[in-house]
Amino acid sequence: MTALWLSIIGLLFTAIFIVFLPLFLGRKSAVTVSDQQQQNIAIFKDRLSELEQEKNQGNTSETVFLQLKTELEKSLLADVDGTITATFTPVTISTKHWLISVAMAFFVMMVSLAMYADLGSSENYGKYLVQQAQIKVEEKNAQKGREQLVKLMDALKAKLKQNPNDVNAWQLLASSYATMGAYQQAADVELAAMERLGKSHPSYAALKGSYAQMLFQAAGERITPPAIQAMKEALAIDPLESSALILAGIEAFTLGDLKQALVFWEKAKIKANESVVATFLEPVIAQTQAQLAQAMPQTQQAPANVSNAKISIHLDIDPVLKAKVSPELSVFVFARPVGGKMPLAAEKLFVKDLPTTIVLDDSKSPMPTANLSSVAEVDVTARVALSGQPKANKGDLFVTVEKVKVNDGKVLEMMINKEVE
Repeated sequence: MTALWLSIIGLLFTAIFIVFLPLFLGRKSAVTVSDQQQQNIAIFKDRLSELEQEKNQGNTSETVFLQLKTELEKSLLADVDGTITATFTPVTISTKHWLISVAMAFFVMMVSLAMYADLGSSENYGKYLVQQAQIKVEEKNAQKGREQLVKLMDALKAKLKQNPNDVNAWQLLASSYATMGAYQQAADVELAAMERLGKSHPSYAALKGSYAQMLFQAAGERITPPAIQAMKEALAIDPLESSALILAGIEAFTLGDLKQALVFWEKAKIKANESVVATFLEPVIAQTQAQLAQAMPQTQQAPANVSNAKISIHLDIDPVLKAKVSPELSVFVFARPVGGKMPLAAEKLFVKDLPTTIVLDDSKSPMPTANLSSVAEVDVTARVALSGQPKANKGDLFVTVEKVKVNDGKVLEMMINKEVE
């Protein structure tokens, strides 16, 4: 670093020296130049003019005129090596010259220091080079990704020509357009898919919800009447369609109804994929809850959720399997909407507690706004977790009963008798 500063100081002094050098060396100035050649040329032109005049008056024949002209030209060529003389006049260095030089030197110094402070610092310059390299790599990767995406889209279009009823291809093509930021094209793809597949198709509601979301994005993330209409149509078919519920929550939030926005977003978690839940729903729910808590008086409390929705379960484990696991292992029992992922009610107990009878109701919902009361049927699962975590892992023991009616008054018999492969 010391060597760098010494180099900078040396260069500055060199620049200043160059600025002041003319004050010491520029004491003479060439101001007068006399050229004998110019005089010879002027004499040649005058003599030639006289010869032409005599010729025109008939005093000289054409032959004599040409001979005299030739001799005159030779005489001019002989005199063409005239010498050039220069007269130098002394230049007086005034105070004005010194002030201008000092100002220029100061300007050079300040500009140099400013450029170094902005770009020349070794640390900053190193970071700048790294950033530029990263930008180039990112641009290259982005370009490569776009090219691959275009190839994928071409392949999907070709596939749809062969099989227009491939809903996965339709959805992937729309998603590809959305990834490129072409939201209107994505909406057009989903609209074409809905027209092709028809309202009776199981994925129609999901396509309609995604279509509403693409219209929202295409409008610059603004709620438009077409987007609202598509959202309502999707929810009329499937009240738990996640994309439509997310958009409904955004609309409620925009209108200032934070509580209703939370209701929609909590419901959206039931069928939304894990990445959407983690990257959008959970952060926006937490932010909205904090905003709502700040606006709510400290003494105000949310009313208790009263509901008769419940499922009674008599749970046991196969004796052969029970002998293979520790009595202290956790057993998770949870009810999820049919085809959904997020639990509407859950309870934790231990292998040593089995057999036992439990009741799942709204009081055991992980999310107050998404509970058993919101659906008519659920899938119920009981799992012995070897890892101690609710997420299924290889070796866990479980049992699942699908499409259990909520609050039908019957006791659901469940025997844990399977192993996760």
